[in-house]
Amino acid sequence: METKRCYMCKEYKPIDQFHRQKSAKDGHQNRCKPCNTKLAKGYNYRYEQERRKRDPEFNQKWLEYKRKKDVEWREKNPEKNKEHYRKTAQQRSADPELRAKYTKYERERRQERQRNDPAFHEHLMDMAKRGWHKRRARLAGNGGSYTRSEWRKLCEYYDHRCVCCNHQFQRLTVDHVLPLTKGGTNDIQNIQPLCRSCNSRKHDKEADYRPSLPPWF
Repeated sequence: METKRCYMCKEYKPIDQFHRQKSAKDGHQNRCKPCNTKLAKGYNYRYEQERRKRDPEFNQKWLEYKRKKDVEWREKNPEKNKEHYRKTAQQRSADPELRAKYTKYERERRQERQRNDPAFHEHLMDMAKRGWHKRRARLAGNGGSYTRSEWRKLCEYYDHRCVCCNHQFQRLTVDHVLPLTKGGTNDIQNIQPLCRSCNSRKHDKEADYRPSLPPWF
């Protein structure tokens, strides 16, 4: 069998592992097919990175495509995904410089996504408020917690209306029927959706404006 040496991987391979090229002496390229593929992928990657810097619209489409592919891969390979995160976490814990780079990268990526994605910004704000309420309840010794899905479900039950003034709002605030300062818990059963003005007016009074309670309470 006729063989040829690839100038990239320095290995002797069968001649059918090389693409045809009329200008070559033996009629085949001097790179094997796998090395050609690697070279093409490297070129495409560099081209994509340069175009992402030049074209913001292309950059946004590229990010959306990569996120979609990442989500699909994580759903298909949950075990590999867990193993990947476990290994990277071990590497960061062992290398302070790598951990600092990763922290900076995550912070910048989160800030960029907050600027470009209002829904993600709202999610972070809700998460921060839930953590603040949970901390206040823990310090007061009242306990209790609620999830984002429970809060959304409660707002949907009242048709995204303030239960005090009955006006519809895009965003409502969390109000504790029995305030945390007076022994109220941070459970969803002690929460009612109010607009900002009604919540400020209520202050720390005990007042239940809910016309009816959800059946899933």
